[in-house]
Amino acid sequence: MESWWLQVLMAHPDVHEIREQQLLEIPVGQNLVKHYFDFVVIWKDGSTSACAVKYRKDSTGLDDLLKAAAKEVGDAFASDYRIFGEDGINRTMLWNASWVIRCGKDHDYEAQAALAGVLANAGRSVRVADCDAIVGDGQRGSRAAIALIKSGKLVIPADERLGRDTVLGNLFTN
Repeated sequence: MESWWLQVLMAHPDVHEIREQQLLEIPVGQNLVKHYFDFVVIWKDGSTSACAVKYRKDSTGLDDLLKAAAKEVGDAFASDYRIFGEDGINRTMLWNASWVIRCGKDHDYEAQAALAGVLANAGRSVRVADCDAIVGDGQRGSRAAIALIKSGKLVIPADERLGRDTVLGNLFTN
């Protein structure tokens, strides 16, 4: 499940950086408890989240440890402490994140810039497949559009599975 959450976070437009397996020593009573957070997420707004990934059935006592971390260590390590479980992730999120990451790996910044330039003067939405006509050269436009979802300027409708017929919200518009 950890790899699923990593994919979703990597594709999320509000994530600036992800640090994995970050150690925190938490004073609990007279003891110092060592806990490795699966991720420390640095958000674009500058806040940080210390994230433990656990199945709910395996998270007994973890809530108390995170509360102790927040109380004893507080903002020195993270702005907030949270548990990512199986109930917060679904197949649609994984599908979409996978596509955003794959298309981002194209590093086709020329197509992304061309698409962004046209979309700045376009309507408030754009169909993924229509981006191919804007950029030309096969599926460069649709792949660039999917990669641009990471920027937050193109938005997938909530709970919709990404595909060529998906209509994205266009925040490039002036």
